[in-house]
Amino acid sequence: MSERLTFREFEPARLDRGERNELLAAMPALNEQLAPRLRQYRVDGDSVTLSNLVGSFTLPGGGIAEVAPKIRTDDWTTAVIHLLSSETRLAVAGSQRSRSSQRRDDLSAALALEYARRLERALRREGPLQVYERKHDTARRWSGRLDVTRWMRTVALDPARFPMSRDELSVSNDFTRGLSVIAGLLSRSAAGGELASRLRRLQADVVPGQPIPSFVNPSVARRRLPAQWAAYAPAWDIAAPLLRNRSVVGDPGHATGLEVAVEPWPLLETLLERALRVVADRTPGLSLEPKRTHPLLLASSTGGVAQGVEPDGVLRWSDGRVAAAFEAKYSGGETPKRDHVFQALTTAAALDSPLSLLVYPGKFAESTFDVVGFHGRPVRLVALGIDMFAYRVGSGDTERADALERAIAGAVPIRARGDAELPRVDEGLEPEIRLLRELREAFPDERLEHRARPGWLAPQLVDIVFSARDIAVEYHGERDSQPVELSGGSALVGGLQERDVSEQPVRRKNGIRLIEVRPNYVLAEVVDQVREALSASTSAPG
Repeated sequence: MSERLTFREFEPARLDRGERNELLAAMPALNEQLAPRLRQYRVDGDSVTLSNLVGSFTLPGGGIAEVAPKIRTDDWTTAVIHLLSSETRLAVAGSQRSRSSQRRDDLSAALALEYARRLERALRREGPLQVYERKHDTARRWSGRLDVTRWMRTVALDPARFPMSRDELSVSNDFTRGLSVIAGLLSRSAAGGELASRLRRLQADVVPGQPIPSFVNPSVARRRLPAQWAAYAPAWDIAAPLLRNRSVVGDPGHATGLEVAVEPWPLLETLLERALRVVADRTPGLSLEPKRTHPLLLASSTGGVAQGVEPDGVLRWSDGRVAAAFEAKYSGGETPKRDHVFQALTTAAALDSPLSLLVYPGKFAESTFDVVGFHGRPVRLVALGIDMFAYRVGSGDTERADALERAIAGAVPIRARGDAELPRVDEGLEPEIRLLRELREAFPDERLEHRARPGWLAPQLVDIVFSARDIAVEYHGERDSQPVELSGGSALVGGLQERDVSEQPVRRKNGIRLIEVRPNYVLAEVVDQVREALSASTSAPG
């Protein structure tokens, strides 16, 4: 059998019988560690397709399987590492066939390098991590709190021997032992002798004056890092998932390296959450709602929740109204899939959200769609790619928050005026939607487009266009006279004012019949104007 099998997510790979059996035999252990929600392999004849899995893992015969993301990029490992948190599940195994690698797509080697950087940075800023730990000992000199129960058992034989406990600030604690053990484990997969030496040095530096630990209680991975040691949090985000793998922590040292695999779709949710937190932090009156289940179906007999929806993100105004609902989908393509659309619209309707956003891991500009048939909720659906595998912590959060804000502002103008009298998130757009639906009902044989960019008008937008006709309808509402802001983003929407002014001469110059509609319009009068225009119209200019 081949020493290494290489795969790309969602792409079938032809394997011989021995390779196929080896791969399938490895999957139960992998599933036990990752506990995936999505299926990770499919067999079709002599082909095997791996999905929702990136990194490498060991095979029973000693070989290694390597899986690259479906989205092709040069340095995906750095993005994966930057998206790790202490809650991330990793599949980790010692391997005799691991070897030092300089490849940019080697997750184990990249993990070792990034861990060394983070741990060195924390040690420089804060020094060794010290926490209070309870020590237990027995002495003739009183020092600490007496364990009365234990003392009473031996007091008749030796009343001056005191079993005591005391809290001490020490560098020898579960956290530092865990950080030290992981430094040693990752040194096996380091890319080159210099990095391996750095990690072995860090093994000792993180527990100065103490023996280098060979074992740590894996339960420490479930504990929160003390708040005063926030500088160590980035290193702990790597150490904690590794520490949850007992077989690796207790490894006697026979393996020469580590293989690390991760399920990528939770990382997309992590990225979305980080970006939305930035959006909420810089927009007055807006907050990111904690992830939870919302009722969708209620049992008529008991009134209990029979079915619910759990969006991947919800932005909510301080008065309780939902601004936008988000769904993260680890899938390719710029056109949203049918089942994704149904899930996103159902969730937004259940939350009474005017806007639904589908977020994908690729890189593509937002696509915006009008929604009909849900009685005004949601009004719009937006699909957006947020370039997951090019992410870098910090600047990456801000960049993606900017992209989400642009998508929201382009689809549904948002204005925040503080906590009092917050406007509806779709204020200024609802009249356009209502007018669009009224005209569609009045002219069922005509094809109407909303916020369209026809060839005769590109690159500008118009509110409503009668496709294949030389007729355009522009609704002049509040957004034509007042700036609409999102996090100080008047510049984003200020262009709407310019657009409404600048488009009119273009349309008239090209012979386009423009029908202008203002608030408190009389529908019958608008319909008459459109009928008159249709009777004189032939087709739109080419």
